[in-house]
Amino acid sequence: MTTTTPPLSTSPPSTSSPAEQAVALGRKPHDIGGLCGDAINPAEHDTAYWEWQIDALVRLCFAKGLMTDFAELRHGIESLAVEDYEKLSYYERWAKSTAVSLVKSGVIDADELEQRITLLAGAKSEEDAAVKTATDSRKGCQ
Repeated sequence: MTTTTPPLSTSPPSTSSPAEQAVALGRKPHDIGGLCGDAINPAEHDTAYWEWQIDALVRLCFAKGLMTDFAELRHGIESLAVEDYEKLSYYERWAKSTAVSLVKSGVIDADELEQRITLLAGAKSEEDAAVKTATDSRKGCQ
C-alpha cells in the first residue's frame, strides 16, 4: 500500500492577491500568513491628519462606552469583505469598522451616516476647488 504525502503548500496560484488566496482557502481576507504576496514596504511614513482623527474617534468611542475595546474594532476589520479589505488603507479599515459598529449598536442610523459622509465629501470638494482657484490665481502674480 502506497501513501502519498499532500503538498506542504495549499496556496492558490500567486497571481491572486494574498486576501483572495486566503478567501479561496476558506480563511478571512486578513488571514494571509504563509501565502504569496508582494514585499512589505518597511519604510516609515508620516501620519496624515485624517488618520490622527480616526485614531482619536476610535479612542473617544472607547472612552464614551460606544465601543468596548480594540477586539471589537479588530473583529470589524477582520469581517470586511475581501474587496474592502484590499482597497482600504489601515485607517480606512478602522473607520469602516467603527462606522459598522456604531450603526449596529444604534448610535447612528445608517442613512444619517451616509448623509453626513456625502455632506463632508461635498465640503471637501468645495475646499479643494477653492484652494485650486487660489493657487491658480497666484500663478499670474509671479
